Amino acid sequence: MRRINVIIFTFILACVTWHIHSIKAFAQLRWFDSYTHVTSEQEKFHLDNFAYYLKKSPELTGYICYFVGKDTRYKKINQRAFKAKKYLMKEYGLQKSRIILVYGGKRAETTFILQPKIFSDPPPKFQIE
Repeated sequence: MRRINVIIFTFILACVTWHIHSIKAFAQLRWFDSYTHVTSEQEKFHLDNFAYYLKKSPELTGYICYFVGKDTRYKKINQRAFKAKKYLMKEYGLQKSRIILVYGGKRAETTFILQPKIFSDPPPKFQIE
């Protein structure tokens, strides 16, 4: 009986370790998702996918980085980013501390980047391309 418990424990530990390593490997790839000019329905689709992934992996923090386009007002895009965060909190019950907004600066066009990251890891670096 003790041997079976050890085998089961070892198997569970291996599964958890594999899961964490796969998340780290995925999080190191370039962006989980990004979008530029989309309708509000299309934006919800992007956010729904992001929320699903965050709900599935509670050890992740979700970063929303936004860049303001040259012909767009900062205030408008900033409000849109806060609206996206509010949507994730209200519709999916994600805690405020698990969704972090980052202003990335200016770009040729307005861009939103969605990136999950393991809570204990340093935040992602959103460089201007």
